[in-house]
Amino acid sequence: MQTCAAVRVVAICLMCLAGFSEGFRSHALRCKCIKKETRFIGRNNVKEIQVIPSSTHCTEVEVIATLKGGLQICLDPSAPWVRAAIRRSLRRAQRELKERDRRDAPSARNQQRQRCGNADASTRNQQRQRCGNADASRSSIP
Repeated sequence: MQTCAAVRVVAICLMCLAGFSEGFRSHALRCKCIKKETRFIGRNNVKEIQVIPSSTHCTEVEVIATLKGGLQICLDPSAPWVRAAIRRSLRRAQRELKERDRRDAPSARNQQRQRCGNADASTRNQQRQRCGNADASRSSIP
C-alpha cells in the first residue's frame, strides 16, 4: 500500500516537472519582440543593434537595440531610420574585419624574413635552396 502511494507521488512530481519545463520551453519558442518602437532613437544612445532573422519559432525579423544604459528595445525593421542604422552597423563591422585582417596578416616580405632568416653555417646551403636570394648566399664572418 505504501509503495503504491510512493509511486503515485513520484508520478505526480514527474508530471509537475514536465509541465513546468514545457512552460519554460514554450516561452523560449516565440518571438522576443511584442511591441516595436518606430520613433527615432539617436545613434549616440545606441550601444549595439542585434538582428534576429525569422525562424520556425518567429516568422518576423526582429531588431533589438541595446541602449547605453543597458535597456533593450525592439525596433520596427521596416522603419527607414532602423534600416539605415542596420546598414551603418554592417558597414562598420565589415570595415573592422578588413582592418583586423590587414593588421593580423603578415606581409610577404615579413613571411620571407621569417622563412629565410639568419642562418648559421650548417644550414646555409639549405637556406640558399629554399630562399634563392642573394642574402642567403652571403656569409657572415665572426
